[in-house]
Amino acid sequence: MRYVDVLLARKVRMHLASTAALRRVVAAVIVAIWCAAPTVAATPEVEFDAAALVAADDVTTEAFRAARPGEKLVAVRMELSSLVRRGNAADVTDLLFRVEGLDRDTFVIDYAPRTTFAALATGNVAVERDTDDKLSFNASVKGRYVPLAEGDAAISKNVDERTRLRYELPAPQEVVVTSGTWRRRHGVFVKLRASRRGSLEGAKAVVVTFAVPQNWRGGLMRIEAEARSAAGGMLGEGESVVCGQASYLAGAYMTGDLIVRDAVEQLIAAEKAWEAAQAEHARRQKPGFSEQVSVAVDELFTFSSTKRRRERATKRSAIDGALRDAKSTRDAAAAVLVKMNGRPRE
Repeated sequence: MRYVDVLLARKVRMHLASTAALRRVVAAVIVAIWCAAPTVAATPEVEFDAAALVAADDVTTEAFRAARPGEKLVAVRMELSSLVRRGNAADVTDLLFRVEGLDRDTFVIDYAPRTTFAALATGNVAVERDTDDKLSFNASVKGRYVPLAEGDAAISKNVDERTRLRYELPAPQEVVVTSGTWRRRHGVFVKLRASRRGSLEGAKAVVVTFAVPQNWRGGLMRIEAEARSAAGGMLGEGESVVCGQASYLAGAYMTGDLIVRDAVEQLIAAEKAWEAAQAEHARRQKPGFSEQVSVAVDELFTFSSTKRRRERATKRSAIDGALRDAKSTRDAAAAVLVKMNGRPRE
């Protein structure tokens, strides 16, 4: 019996020793993988901001009025701000802003800033080239005149010429701003790229000139912003990842038209409530995993299931009612603005 105990104790010690060795090997492998893995820089976090209401100025020219009677030009100037809340601002590679007029009768005629290039150096770049030309000429003559004499003669000449050519070229350039229209000229986009001459942080002015009906007094715009960074990507250098996004509903009104300003402000509030109600309704249409588990558990108990069903039905009814109310309020506010745009300003 004692011999069996000794064998059992020996096997236990061997098992523990092998387990400890295995743990050390696994730990060494994990440390090696962690050390060999490339260091991923933290992705910066960018926040945006934009005004909810902006004034529009009448900039109609005589040429436009003659070419397109019944319409006018309005210029809307917006300041779109960006702030790097966390991370290194130098890791942000570009910012993209999109501005879209939500009225179907508004079309983009002009915008600023336009696509812009910046020189990488000041002035021109001097280029010098040296050229060496070497020419060698050798000739020999050998003859004999019997019976008087014989002999030979040799002629050689070396020419060494060096030419230096110097000229200047414009300095290489990089794109710092890319802009254009989108959504069939209902909106514009402006893409700002990082450069050594400026920062992407701060306020950036975007001016959009819309063609609108003659009686237009106000309307809505959608402003979208996006920031991208080359740091923090899982695939390493060269991968671009989104490090900030925002979407705003903004209103524009003719300068000095305070009545329409109030109507636009009410429409913005109604649109936001409508969008929130839609999001909540969509979320309820697709319950999360925890809610699905809760429903499945409730089905196991008859009394609890009946009670919870009533509660869920009441909640769904309330959400549907809120969605209808938000849509009704939004439609009413939109109708007020449409009515105002149908008659000239007093």
